[in-house]
Amino acid sequence: MKDSSSLTLREQVPLYVRWNPDRSPHAVELRLDLVARISAELSQAERLGIEIGGLLLGTLPGAESPTLRIDDVAIIGRRFEDGAIYMLEPGQQQRFAEIREEAKSQGRVAVGFFRSHLRPGPLQPSVADKTLMAEQFGQSLFVFLLIQSRDPRTASFFLSSNGQLPDQPSVRKFFFDDSEFKFLPEVAGEEVEVQATDLLQPPSVVDQRYRWLAVASIAAMAILLILGAFAGGISRLFRPASNKVDLEVISNGANVLQISWDHSAPLVKRARGAVLTIVDGRSRREIHLGPDELRLGEVDYEHQAHRVNLSLVLESPGTNLPPQTYDWAGQ
Repeated sequence: MKDSSSLTLREQVPLYVRWNPDRSPHAVELRLDLVARISAELSQAERLGIEIGGLLLGTLPGAESPTLRIDDVAIIGRRFEDGAIYMLEPGQQQRFAEIREEAKSQGRVAVGFFRSHLRPGPLQPSVADKTLMAEQFGQSLFVFLLIQSRDPRTASFFLSSNGQLPDQPSVRKFFFDDSEFKFLPEVAGEEVEVQATDLLQPPSVVDQRYRWLAVASIAAMAILLILGAFAGGISRLFRPASNKVDLEVISNGANVLQISWDHSAPLVKRARGAVLTIVDGRSRREIHLGPDELRLGEVDYEHQAHRVNLSLVLESPGTNLPPQTYDWAGQ
């Protein structure tokens, strides 16, 4: 039982973000406050130039619920001298098993694993990932979470089937950023805790104590929003007409280009869709993007030629925005 001094007035009920994979009867839920915790670990690992990983703990689907829920994470640390690519040594694999047993003794279950992705190429489980998961989880159901190490951090869930991980994500790639999860369904937890000392005070005393904090928070947030909108408007004002959405191309190696744009730009938010035209040497390809793809702000493309020309046309009634263009020349 928690000491009353350690309890807040009203701890926030845990929130979870839910995904419903297309080809699975099981939903996946991630506790929202884990995002900031994992992001802090990712930032530290990025500064060191290494990948990190760890066990995902929570509850597996049962007779009453078809949901795989992630409540906690246990980082399995590695040293800088172990190299940039995340591969567990025998001693670290032993730690993997120990964490699973510790979780079991606490009434929790290892439901999967996560790894950051620093290597070239798209977000896909490696052979080493699949081998590790098969050895540790066998034929049981589990989830694998891959997160891009560098900003903007995108992520993908891979849900096992018969103990095997698929090559393609089980759900659409998403931004690993709690501010982006407002577009996804949120599910509330079940427990609420109230500070014992506050139960002895009249409601008016508690309300007055926290009312000024609420007012100050709202005022500060309003100022930040105004400043952010003003700064964004100024920067967009001086952009060339052919690149109002910050269309950009970055080579991730292995012939993979990361095509991105500013998903928060007002022109993108208002668009009903877009057509991305890729001229790759002698080949020409048109990719039709829906609102969800535009909101994601990124497409991976495996190129063939050393020069690629891009054109993004937004489907937005009432605007005369010219095609957004970008010319990429390989090194």
